[in-house]
Order: sequence, then structure tokens, then C-alpha cells
Amino acid sequence: MYLPFPVVMTLLFAVLLPVGWLISEFQPRRWLRILLGTLSLGMCVFLAMAFASLEQLKFNSWYGTASADLMDATIAGIEEGKTKEVVAGLKGLRDDFYPTYQGRADYDKLVERFVEGVKVGE
Repeated sequence: MYLPFPVVMTLLFAVLLPVGWLISEFQPRRWLRILLGTLSLGMCVFLAMAFASLEQLKFNSWYGTASADLMDATIAGIEEGKTKEVVAGLKGLRDDFYPTYQGRADYDKLVERFVEGVKVGE
């Protein structure tokens, strides 16, 4: 498996910095302990922020895909003359959707149910 150079270096630092910090605790050089400890904690913060950013990108992708499916099904339903089914489905989606900061509010499942409802109305 090939990993890009920045990923390899980040993983290397994430492992070597805490190990170096642990080893430096048994040496008389105080400045080295402080430096490696600070760098180790900084690396932890950096990795936490990087993983949080990746998680946010995943949510953005997930939400965007569900929204694209919603728009495609709405347009297809209107073009096929299923306006009543589309309006009823959108009202049901609006009634069932409760935005929350804690999670995704099952938006993808609600959109999937809407898409199936528009298709079933064929």
C-alpha cells in the first residue's frame, strides 16, 4: 500500500515524538523534555483537528449526495407530471425533517423515502 510522503511523515512524527518525550524524561536535559512534550501535545492537537476536518468533509459529501438525489427526483417527478406526488412527498419530508446540530437527522433516509415515493407513484 502506497502512502503519500506527508502522511508518512505525520505518522512518523506522531509515533516518534511521544517516544522521544518518554525517553527524554530519564535524561537531565530539561529543555529537551519541555520541547518534546510541547511538540507531542501539539501533534495531538494537529491530528485531532485533521480528523475533525476529514469528518466534516465526509458529512458535506453525504449531505450533498442526498440533496442531489432529492433535486433529481423532484425534477424527474415534475417532468413526468407527478406534481401531486412530488408536493405530497416534499410536505412529508418537511414534516419529518428536524435539523439538529448533534447529528444528521436521518436526512439521507428521508430523502431516500421521498425518492421511492415519487418512483412508486409511476
